[in-house]
Amino acid sequence: MSLLDELKETERLFLEQLFAQSRQNPEAKISMYAVGQTLDMDRDTAKHTAEALIGLGYVEILTLAGDICITSDGIHAARSLQGAEAAGTPDAVTLGGAPVPDASVCRALEVLAGTLKSRISDLGLDFDTLGELMADLKSMDAQLASPKPKTAVLRACLAALQETLEAVGDRDMAVRIQKFLGP
Repeated sequence: MSLLDELKETERLFLEQLFAQSRQNPEAKISMYAVGQTLDMDRDTAKHTAEALIGLGYVEILTLAGDICITSDGIHAARSLQGAEAAGTPDAVTLGGAPVPDASVCRALEVLAGTLKSRISDLGLDFDTLGELMADLKSMDAQLASPKPKTAVLRACLAALQETLEAVGDRDMAVRIQKFLGP
């Protein structure tokens, strides 16, 4: 059994989110609390999760204020967790047509949602557009929390998010969402 097999789900999600937020850059300084916040973790949970990953050598603490970075081992582990998507072929992970998406797709969608949440403040949205975006994200989060998330509902949420992001000029996230939706 490898170290990756022993990771708790919160540790996996945290590592994948740090991987996404750092854009695979081991020099990127990111607050452990900001990573936790995108995953709806309280400060204590974020701190304990980061500490567990520090103990495994996947994360390094940079400041006493809680700034961390992903290590080269952490990058390798996150790539292993995310499979083909993290290895540089995001087209490999799509929502598909099954009534319920598999666990790897759900994990990838959680990371995508977390990345989008971390970028919302940079978009400069008006109140109505922000409300619309947040409602779609909450609907997606609710589906992903379900034991059997519905592909059709996730597809509708992603399409709405993509439309909103294109309208506000975030082409990068709109393209990432399009890759999940598939051709």
